[in-house]
Amino acid sequence: MISTCQACPAGKYSAVFGACSIALCIDCVAGKYSTMPGADSESDCEACDAGKYWYEPGASSNLCEPCPIGTYSPSAGANSTAMCRDCPAGKYSGDSGNDDEEDCRLCDLGTYSDVPRATTSATCQNCVAGKYSSYPGAWSVTQCLDCVPGKYSMVVPAESEDDCTSC
Repeated sequence: MISTCQACPAGKYSAVFGACSIALCIDCVAGKYSTMPGADSESDCEACDAGKYWYEPGASSNLCEPCPIGTYSPSAGANSTAMCRDCPAGKYSGDSGNDDEEDCRLCDLGTYSDVPRATTSATCQNCVAGKYSSYPGAWSVTQCLDCVPGKYSMVVPAESEDDCTSC
């Protein structure tokens, strides 16, 4: 009786020459996938793009999910949402699948946000009257600076010392 060798199914590969058992097929690791039956190398497994991840090994198609809103991932082949980094305080993003911190938008001048992983500009709070912030992406209320003595400001949000008026 002659046995017929079969190709490893998509999502798996085998580098063993002459292998005739599916038991010798190895899953593509989580964060990678292969649509090609008969893959003979781990390099045949394609990585999820930056900004995306997949958590199960052996994916036979591109099931990669976008990183959640408020996060980004610069790395290809991410295998969990834990590899998606939070937009830092002072920044926010309402989009999913971001692949760079630059995709996180800065809070406007005159505002700040101490909330990491923010998903909307609503987390950016105005500096109170009498204070201003000329820092784009300010991440702390301490970056709201007092008008100098002898000056005041009723402007909210105040973006610079120029918004402070002499008494």
